[in-house]
Amino acid sequence: MVEYGGKSTLKNTTLLQFILRKFDRVFITYDLDAASETQDALRKISIEYLENSLPLGMKGDGKDCIEGLLPAQVIKAVFNRETDLVIAVTSGDNTARKKARDQLKKKYLEEFLSTNNITRQEVPNLLDVIKKINHFFK
Repeated sequence: MVEYGGKSTLKNTTLLQFILRKFDRVFITYDLDAASETQDALRKISIEYLENSLPLGMKGDGKDCIEGLLPAQVIKAVFNRETDLVIAVTSGDNTARKKARDQLKKKYLEEFLSTNNITRQEVPNLLDVIKKINHFFK
């Protein structure tokens, strides 16, 4: 797994072609809210929707990204603990807003990995994503 830095990187087809040549198999995930902006660029370099790429998230305000797949207990724990970051996400300053959003994403991951009582019923969409990615690499 490689973090690529967001949707603008997925529009850089030269970089993506380099990555495709470097690795035998590539599966790309991106936030659902970026699908319309990225799918054409991905298609140009033979990355096909649902074949070797997948948007993450669910339809609905604030859920159209990978965080939308997380159980509510994870989101609530981070919101309760990181009030300043949550407020900073609403900043009028684009740089501050992006920095806060990136920090929140890291906090979500940390919380998710440290939570031991998550059930399959709480993450059905995340399990579907994992199945699709595992199927691709089999």
